[in-house]
Amino acid sequence: MRKIALIADGWKQYVVYAWAEGMLRKIRASNDDIGIFMYNCFGNWNRDADHQKGEYNIFNLPDLKSFDGIVIDITNIAEASVRKNLINKVLESKVPAISIGVEIPGMYYVGIDNRQPILTIIDHLHNVHNCSKFVFAAGPKENYENFKRVEAYKEGIAKYGLNIDENPIFYGNFEYASGIELMHNYLKKKLEFPDAFICANDNIAVGLCREAEKNGYKVPRDFIITGFDNLEKARFYAPQITTANLDRENIAEKALELLKEIWNDNYPQIFNYVSADILYGESCGCPNNGLVEYREYIKESIDVAAEKEIMSNRLLLMEGKVARQDTFAGKFDIIRDYMKKNNLEGYYVCVDKKLFSPDLDTKFPKVGYDLDNFVIPVAMEKKESLEFVSVNEFYSYIYERCAGNLYLFTPIHFSDEAVGFTVIKNPSFLYWNPNWYEMEIGVVHAFQNQFRKDQLRTAVTRLKDIYNRDQLTGIYNRLAFSEYFEKDFEDYNKKGVVNAVFFVDADSFKIMNDTYGHEFGDKVLKKIAQTMSDFIPEHGNVCRYGGDEFVAVYPNATPQNARNYIDQVRGTLQRENISVSIGMTLTTGFSDISLSEYVSIADQNMYRAKRKQKN
Repeated sequence: MRKIALIADGWKQYVVYAWAEGMLRKIRASNDDIGIFMYNCFGNWNRDADHQKGEYNIFNLPDLKSFDGIVIDITNIAEASVRKNLINKVLESKVPAISIGVEIPGMYYVGIDNRQPILTIIDHLHNVHNCSKFVFAAGPKENYENFKRVEAYKEGIAKYGLNIDENPIFYGNFEYASGIELMHNYLKKKLEFPDAFICANDNIAVGLCREAEKNGYKVPRDFIITGFDNLEKARFYAPQITTANLDRENIAEKALELLKEIWNDNYPQIFNYVSADILYGESCGCPNNGLVEYREYIKESIDVAAEKEIMSNRLLLMEGKVARQDTFAGKFDIIRDYMKKNNLEGYYVCVDKKLFSPDLDTKFPKVGYDLDNFVIPVAMEKKESLEFVSVNEFYSYIYERCAGNLYLFTPIHFSDEAVGFTVIKNPSFLYWNPNWYEMEIGVVHAFQNQFRKDQLRTAVTRLKDIYNRDQLTGIYNRLAFSEYFEKDFEDYNKKGVVNAVFFVDADSFKIMNDTYGHEFGDKVLKKIAQTMSDFIPEHGNVCRYGGDEFVAVYPNATPQNARNYIDQVRGTLQRENISVSIGMTLTTGFSDISLSEYVSIADQNMYRAKRKQKN
């Protein structure tokens, strides 16, 4: 059995599932005993630095040395420090590693040939469509693939003796809005249009086309636009976009082939390129390439939209229920039921136990995960609930069954603190409904809100306890007597339970204070409180009633156990040379007499006992 760690950052809120799908398709076709464990985050979706740290922390979860191969895609990781740390972790593992899309020293490389498609497009535009003035609509400067395409553009125009200043490069991002912004810029500044806009990807190309048409321009009548990647939006756009066919699944298959060669000691070449065919379309003046079935596309789009609407409605309903549920146990029950109804092959939630018992000082790790302190409140496969006592047991379970399967790990975090992670088995639905992140972040927000509420409850309880505790002795004070003792007594009285009520007074306490000092007196009071608490039963209560006076309520009392309590308290204190007077009375169940009245009776009995002791 071989295990591959696939590590990637999503594109915005989308999982780049093509890498997983391509390798999994190849594994199943060859019936290989290989499992894939994908560690995915969405670090570039939210620009908050602490949130990004929480997302990228998922890269610290896998023990990379335990894998047989590693495939990483760092093209979407915007933070240089994150890229550097991940690269170092992979290299330090000494495990065979493949980098997709970025050439990294010490790793094998597989990716599309970014150079040749750009050169071929420039040749085609110059030689077939007589273009001599170009603009390159680039993606982000820090993106490796964009860098390679920019370099190819420079090489391509230089081939025809064209000056880069007159055939400029405009940097943006890979989004639709980047094309819109570039067109706005041309229109606002009334710049002269080039013969052709060569775009770093199809999103930019479609954005340019759309904004040009909105302002009365026609492609390719007024200028040519080309793209790159062969995204669905380019194939079915009007005009159909000329583009380079980037088959991500083929790249992933090639990465798997490289690992298999390495495992068999047939070491391949370091740099491996997957060719990209140019698909000429209407946006450069060529005819429609005829490679798409429009009716089939419309049908599929309708079906997918219907499925997405159903899932989205279910997600919204589930998120609402999770948000309204006031306990973590209830929230996890709702999530479990939702996953069962949606027929997921497997779904698991692993979280830190501290989530369930928060106080104001509760903190979660900011680097790595405290797996020894983890529990798995949700574990299910094909509607069947499973139970695991530890993460190690869960790992053993999926490792034994990983052949031909993929497990997707995504982080659960509160800002930069690692709370846990989710695992999904074979989430092929991400291909047609990639917005899984939106659901997860909604659920995590509900978790965080619940955690904060629980923290506040704990804080209120703690403050209330401090408020109701005697600061010297640590037992309840007179205020607690009114809040707790009287309520408990009413409940016992309604049930007919007999209580013994004790009133205890320290003998000659003022003389002790005057003779030995207040510090000695404090020790006496503490000892009385401790002794009375030691012998009271589990559901009984003891309080400092005032000064050197104490009250105890003993439920389920009889004359005998009440007498025993007096003897135990007095005897223990006498051995410490502390003398107390104790008055006691037994209550009558179902009576109209209040606890305060019974305390007064016990107080009177205490004075009788004190006078008797003096005599």
